[in-house]
Amino acid sequence: MRILHLSDLHRGDSETLKSIWGGPQSALRKLPASEQRFDFIVVSGDLSETARPSEYDELLEFTTGTLAHYLREPEDRRRLIFVPGNHDVDWSADLGEPLELAALLETVGGPEALERHLRRYRDDPARSGIRQRISRFGHIEWLRLDEAKQANRFRNVQRFFGELYGDSLAHPCRRFDLIDPREGHDWSAHVFPEEQVAFVGFNSCFMNDRYWVGAAISRQSIAHATNYLHEHADGFLRIAVWHHGVHTDSYRPDYLNQADIGELIISGFQVGFHGHTHKASSEQLDWLTDRFVIVSTGSVGANQHHRPDAVGRQFSIARLYPHQAYVQVYERSGDVMAYSRKRARTFSLLSPTEKDHREVTADLHRRDYTIKANGTVTVDVELTEFQSPRPVVLAEVPPPVLEDADNSPGFEIRRTPQDGTVRFTLYPLEYRPNHLTWSYGAANAIPLNRAEVPLYEANLRHRRSPDASRSGSIIQTHLVAFPCKRLDLSFRFDSDEITPCAAAPQVERLTEGPGEPFWERVPAEEERCVLESSGRRFSLAIEAPIVGYRYGVAFEPCSEGAPLDYMPAWFATKLIERCLDDREESQYLALLFHQVISGAIAAVFDAPLQGLTWRGLIWDSARQRLCTAFGSFPNRQWAVSFAYGAGVAGQTFRFNRVGASCQRQPGRREHPTLLSQLWRPEWGELEHDDWVVGVPIIGDPERRHAIGVVCFEGSNKPEGVGSRLREFANAALARQVTGTFWEKFSNDLSTAVNTGFWQACARSQRVSDYQSYVDGLIRKLGLGAIDDS
Repeated sequence: MRILHLSDLHRGDSETLKSIWGGPQSALRKLPASEQRFDFIVVSGDLSETARPSEYDELLEFTTGTLAHYLREPEDRRRLIFVPGNHDVDWSADLGEPLELAALLETVGGPEALERHLRRYRDDPARSGIRQRISRFGHIEWLRLDEAKQANRFRNVQRFFGELYGDSLAHPCRRFDLIDPREGHDWSAHVFPEEQVAFVGFNSCFMNDRYWVGAAISRQSIAHATNYLHEHADGFLRIAVWHHGVHTDSYRPDYLNQADIGELIISGFQVGFHGHTHKASSEQLDWLTDRFVIVSTGSVGANQHHRPDAVGRQFSIARLYPHQAYVQVYERSGDVMAYSRKRARTFSLLSPTEKDHREVTADLHRRDYTIKANGTVTVDVELTEFQSPRPVVLAEVPPPVLEDADNSPGFEIRRTPQDGTVRFTLYPLEYRPNHLTWSYGAANAIPLNRAEVPLYEANLRHRRSPDASRSGSIIQTHLVAFPCKRLDLSFRFDSDEITPCAAAPQVERLTEGPGEPFWERVPAEEERCVLESSGRRFSLAIEAPIVGYRYGVAFEPCSEGAPLDYMPAWFATKLIERCLDDREESQYLALLFHQVISGAIAAVFDAPLQGLTWRGLIWDSARQRLCTAFGSFPNRQWAVSFAYGAGVAGQTFRFNRVGASCQRQPGRREHPTLLSQLWRPEWGELEHDDWVVGVPIIGDPERRHAIGVVCFEGSNKPEGVGSRLREFANAALARQVTGTFWEKFSNDLSTAVNTGFWQACARSQRVSDYQSYVDGLIRKLGLGAIDDS
């Protein structure tokens, strides 16, 4: 929301409000048309110079005829938030009668009454009910206050409020009552349920009269306002508006102190607007909390004798977001009418647990995703005016990752030892704004059709809350890790085949609930997002995204995809059960698959599989993972499994084609094009291999679906078939497979693996109940018998 903040309108006798407004009006006209209107206008006191009725008549005409037109909804008077200031106190108002001490002492009980008066005056002069003054003859004179007369101090400004607002501040809003002699009623409430925000105006001059000029906000008023908000604006952003400035020194009675602001903070207010100081300032009160932001603007009308030296007339524009405040000050220098912009300031409204994020900021955070038909995604990142006094993680990308070779100064790219996740960390050289651009790539980062969506959802770290309106949608989001003024996300699809039909904003927050935390949609935040589409490109923009929320797009895929057919899926499920759940059958099947597949490969390539680690993985529909079922590998790796699309094994299974990965220069990890070892469950405990080759086990030739994968892995110096597999992985890395010898090698390898697997199934009595399916598949694939003797 955008707020125009004015204060201290009191002008000299030679000026009018309209003439004073000429400078701010010119400055506002220079803004883009969309920014020349505001959601709210806050005027934080000193609405007049001497509280004369004629001044308020001029102010009412100026407000309704000029100022209100700067609102997006000019007829909505609720959006004008006015509070009184010390210049709105009628200092000439009659307050009461003199306290005749001699007469009081002569009455019955008079001495005791005088003692009570003096004790109250000593303990709390402002609330004692009496005032003391020094006469022109040097005598001390006492005045007993009359509550009815004292209320006349605010009668003129109260009349102005009545004429300005009329009946517009109806329930749940509340108009100021400055005349009520009872303490605790001099506050106003402007409640906006549609925007989840509530402004509360306080009278920081409630004790002011001709004898007392101290500043304070009534604790009773804060308590009454807080109870009112609990009932009518619970959970809303709470904004307090008052007049006087804030000072930490007790010798400044015309300023509020820490205790006054502390009461507002305890009551749940997060932002405060005030004036009085005639000098713009904004700060975050770290000595109280890291959640309260105070915004002060200078005078828009006061003469030079009211303003500090070298400070011109000022006004401010504030933008408030759910977790951030952005303040832009405009100031007039000297006697010229032109206003110039000062450097804007940004403040965090984060909770104390998010304090660490407050020091890291950026102006623009742009992420451009290029999504290709082969399942890889390239992400180009740009950060402008990025500041951080400490190392900050800019991205954590799960494997497999395609790293960009650009190691910019200050960047460190490190792989975590637990699961192979690649972490991009920026170590800033110094605390100053930086313009950063970098990029990275990831494979299998996004589903490409409707059939793949549940397979990806099944392996999310935290589940999403059920939402029928987004069922089957492809959801791609970015987790906001630090504050920025604007987040731009764009998604470009390089093929019509995978381009979605439609898209909608998706915003999620992690919610604690029964059981595990889950990601919950935030419709109110989605309404702030601006989504545009053009051809194969979709873009989303939002100002001041909330740290800890995920922002992105829910795509409606045009392609339904083809889920695994019933029979292959059922066969795979039963096979994995017999390989893992029945000890006797698992040993027999594992040995059979090992012998037959090894024999098939040796027969095709005329070389044994000695010294190679290889494993067969079968898709388990119940667990939604590829599970290890047979092979030649260390016993501790039986528990290894992969999610759909994860690692080389997941990539091979997803696209039903041979996949490979190899480090370009073994021993150097700065610039690997595709990281290997992505399926390792215990990254730090196992020795790194240099290459990986995955071969799909075809289970549905018509739909081109696999039911599993056989993966081979090895070191830098393999022998026999391993040497050829490593050379093949290098060729795949260099994209030198198609149309070469290695294309035939890939086809021969796939034929050998599938021949061995399906011939083993045909020979096993353990799967004889699926004999017709196995025999039919062997005929469709053209797999001949082999000699495994």
